[in-house]
Amino acid sequence: MRAKALVSDQGQWSRVFFWADVAFMGGLGIIILSLPISEGFKNAGYFITLGGWLTKRAATRDFRITFTPVGVFLSLYLLVSLLSATSAIDSWEGMRGTWDVFRPLSLFLMMVNDIDSAPKVQLCTWLFVTSTGISVAWSLVNYFTRHDLRLDLKSLGHPNTTAMYLVMMSALLISLLLLMDWTVYGRMAVGALAGATFLALFLTYSRGGWMAFLACLIFLNLAQASEADLGGRSAHHRHSGCPSDHGEAMDMAGQDVGKCHPGGECPGADQDMEGVSIEP
Repeated sequence: MRAKALVSDQGQWSRVFFWADVAFMGGLGIIILSLPISEGFKNAGYFITLGGWLTKRAATRDFRITFTPVGVFLSLYLLVSLLSATSAIDSWEGMRGTWDVFRPLSLFLMMVNDIDSAPKVQLCTWLFVTSTGISVAWSLVNYFTRHDLRLDLKSLGHPNTTAMYLVMMSALLISLLLLMDWTVYGRMAVGALAGATFLALFLTYSRGGWMAFLACLIFLNLAQASEADLGGRSAHHRHSGCPSDHGEAMDMAGQDVGKCHPGGECPGADQDMEGVSIEP
């Protein structure tokens, strides 16, 4: 009876975990899609996401949180905001500022710790692309119909804040164009969205936004060059038959081959290798 009860409890908690994960991803989708449009929807999505995340952790009885360097930086920023709020003249406004720091910090940590599969990453990526398309179309229509001096987004407010958002989305779109295999029509669609995003960024007339965009391009170029360099090194070691850069010793046909010398020569490479098969 105890075994049956245990199995029943496990099944119940498994269902709780599944629906909590659905709520977590659903709330996250609401946040991303309404990010530049509606503050109310963003708040609703945040509390749905938080509730799903807490329920998932309760179901697994695991409340451990992994902090990345960005998470540590945001946590220090939250601490500074909290200290500033306690000494502010208007404590209510100070706490609102702290809340504006806590919400993205907690959301970032939830995503880092619980977006743990390729399908979830792909879903979030396409949600961001869809959200960017909605926000850029919305902002361009408003800009040309209202004849504003500078473009902005409804829930982001100031054009400089809008530019910051558009820079991040531009970097995402460029990364997708460079790193993913597309059909002709898919590449045209993403390229058109990237072009519309650049136009929206230009219409914010934010000099800081363009400087940040230039920094993103430099970073993407360095990252791509680093990836190409690592790929070239890996291919070299596969074809050379030498051990890796760490210089591990390999025992081939009873001979201790040892480390590769800087010149690329492998001690013992001239030994009789008949009957020895080395997998690349």
